[in-house]
Amino acid sequence: MAETTPVQRNRLTVVETIYHWLRDGQPIFVQQGWNRLLDSDEDGYKRRVVVKQEWQQLDLGWLKSKPLSAVYLANEREQQAVNPSPEEQAAIEAKVVEVGFAESGIHAAFQIRPGESMRACPIDADRLYLRSRAGIARINILAIPE
Repeated sequence: MAETTPVQRNRLTVVETIYHWLRDGQPIFVQQGWNRLLDSDEDGYKRRVVVKQEWQQLDLGWLKSKPLSAVYLANEREQQAVNPSPEEQAAIEAKVVEVGFAESGIHAAFQIRPGESMRACPIDADRLYLRSRAGIARINILAIPE
């Protein structure tokens, strides 16, 4: 039986696949996986936060003002009735979260639809802001230190 050696440094591993399904053909897809050793021994920061319609700075907890290897944001899809009305479905789909960058004001740069996510490696995470386009949304944040 082979022995496993403990990891000597923290590591970030990403495995992702993106498919574009064409209605009359085979899907187009991209697969990528990679890992990288990290310099920091700090724990990652994981939280579930409420996002309102006003811009609010991205909550990074104890990692505020530190270099980050990755920030992962997932917009939760609200629980819905078995057969939501068109109005209920529209209200759920409207809870898009915008990710903005602060420089002479806050400018929306990305959107995260309900049930979807994004991953980024920000140069200056302290300048990232969030807001919901409609009502209150809930975002799961995972920040990984460099």
